[in-house]
Amino acid sequence: MDVTQDTFISSTMWTERLGFVAGLASINKMEKYSVQKDLVKYGKKIKNGWKVSADKAEIKVKVSGLDSIPHFEFNYENKIELLTYFNQEMLKKGFLTNGGTATTFSYTDKIIDSYIDNVAQVFRKIYKMECNVGRYLEGPVKHSTFARLVK
Repeated sequence: MDVTQDTFISSTMWTERLGFVAGLASINKMEKYSVQKDLVKYGKKIKNGWKVSADKAEIKVKVSGLDSIPHFEFNYENKIELLTYFNQEMLKKGFLTNGGTATTFSYTDKIIDSYIDNVAQVFRKIYKMECNVGRYLEGPVKHSTFARLVK
């Protein structure tokens, strides 16, 4: 401990260099590979996939969000039940999903195409049930983030 008398020690950020190094490495990679262009491209493809799949299934969804952070919601009174069912069925197909995503550089067209194909299948199931999915839920209806805290 005597050595510490001749150095400066901080428990905040002065001794934490790893975060800064990782941040700088991320910025350098993003610049080198124009990562944001791919994130926007993938997000636009996902948004379009949601719209086309919903139109073909004749269900109502609202697509929004930044292109790199796309979002959709069902345009029905029971939208939380519908999203819960959507999440449940997509999980069965191997996708841990929700009504939105933050695109990543690791996405590929193959991954997105597979995701959209599965979205289309689940949207068609929702249409066939006339959006009455409550009795098909295998667990509780998902909570809606901060809304659960307001009573």
